[in-house]
Amino acid sequence: MKDYHTTDSVATFGIDIASRVHACDTSDGENSFTFNNNRTGFQKLLKRIRKAGIERVVMEATGGFETDLVIFLQSQNISVCVCNPRQVRDFAKSQGMLEKNDAIDARMIARYGEVSAPKNAPILSKNDYLRLELNARRSQLVKNGRNESKGKSAKQGNP
Repeated sequence: MKDYHTTDSVATFGIDIASRVHACDTSDGENSFTFNNNRTGFQKLLKRIRKAGIERVVMEATGGFETDLVIFLQSQNISVCVCNPRQVRDFAKSQGMLEKNDAIDARMIARYGEVSAPKNAPILSKNDYLRLELNARRSQLVKNGRNESKGKSAKQGNP
């Protein structure tokens, strides 16, 4: 049985993902910084990871804005965990953290990563991610097509 009061704390960066600028911090709030969502920003993050001795990076899944960063970090042999945003938010609430901004979110994501020890993201190529996105979009279109044809059938049956 797992003892939730003792954890093997791993040096962790939490990253609050956004479309242009990501916020990053450790759970103690001692390494707060931002970096751009591009190759130059990723290099800045990598330098900070290596300087701080970070062993794991945790971030929320945010509609694909995290994909390039995940691929970059994995290519540098950095452990990356992509978490469900709802679980992280529920964790933050359980810690009494009700206020919300990018820096606080990054800190809480790091704390969540330390306490819950989420699984590492699978190592996928850019093409793998694109294929997953296309399959998800196809499923949406098929579902919407079914809903539309049901609506047409109902309208045709009622003059």
